[in-house]
Amino acid sequence: LDFSQPPLAPLVLTTRSCPIMTAGELDFLPQKVGTTSASKTVYIANWRTTALTISGLAIGGDYTVGSSCKGKTVDPNHVCQVTVAFAPTATGLRTGTLRVTDSDPSSPQFVHLRGTGTSVTLTPTLLTFGSKIVGQTSNVMNATLSNSSTQTLNISSITGTNEYTQTN
Repeated sequence: LDFSQPPLAPLVLTTRSCPIMTAGELDFLPQKVGTTSASKTVYIANWRTTALTISGLAIGGDYTVGSSCKGKTVDPNHVCQVTVAFAPTATGLRTGTLRVTDSDPSSPQFVHLRGTGTSVTLTPTLLTFGSKIVGQTSNVMNATLSNSSTQTLNISSITGTNEYTQTN
């Protein structure tokens, strides 16, 4: 080491905040083939000190995108919403990717998408029993399991959990 040399000037790096996607991945509940799920929202947040221009939105797989973000300028400390829905074309695990191209040097941004296509549905998806006095049994409510596949569905068990019982 040479302690006799003059010290070098400090290297000052500028801080940079990238746009942040609120989700790196989205998981969807099983969805019947040929139908479209409810949308989920991805927020593109601009934490930079300058405006962010979103030049492209691309989606792959069995998914649809809805947004007014493409071509939009997002001011600093603001967000833009991108909606994604799952529309499976076949049964089984269905993956995809949402790609957001923007003016940030870290572009493009990605959100990985995952859902399962099914031919089996249970309706309704929610049974609401309302308030009951402890020890009192509610009225019976029905749910229907449907198989729209050409293959036989083998049911290994149906159970009620906690304080719910079922008959079938």
